[in-house]
Amino acid sequence: KTGDQAAEAYFLLGRKYEEAEQFEKAAAHYDTANRFGPNSEFGINAKKRLTLLNQLYLKTEVKDSAEAQFMLAELYGLALNEYEAAVREYQKTYESFPTSPYAPKALYAQAWIIKNRLHRADYDTILKILINKYPRTLYANAARKDLGLSEIKLLPEDTASQRPQPESRPSTERPKPESLVQARE
Repeated sequence: KTGDQAAEAYFLLGRKYEEAEQFEKAAAHYDTANRFGPNSEFGINAKKRLTLLNQLYLKTEVKDSAEAQFMLAELYGLALNEYEAAVREYQKTYESFPTSPYAPKALYAQAWIIKNRLHRADYDTILKILINKYPRTLYANAARKDLGLSEIKLLPEDTASQRPQPESRPSTERPKPESLVQARE
């Protein structure tokens, strides 16, 4: 039992470091937890979290901060089934990087988790924000479909960019095209 108790203690410390975004310290504690109790619940979970942290933060080159933030949300939602944390991280992606191709994708993912995993009715508010802020995106069309609205035809120059605000851009200037394919990678 001593090994399992040590595994639990190191796992919990790893979680605290992960929550504080001190990923190298978290990884070290997860590794120790797995060594103390490789067959215990905490050791197995520590190994899973360690693998994911290594993939996301310690060995993978991330193209930009928006991608890193989005990947963190994906980690919580898809790999760890921590849906509330995923919703928070998707919201951070949207708020911190509103002009990134990841912003509309994050809003859609957030709404999906709220509806399908948390079983809350407020998902439609997020879908409406998505349609308003990013009207000419694949994600806005998916949101329209989810709300029972008609989809719009997207043109090749349509982007994941946020709708320009009148005071921020002259009406003659077009947003720079960015590939939605990049947001899917």
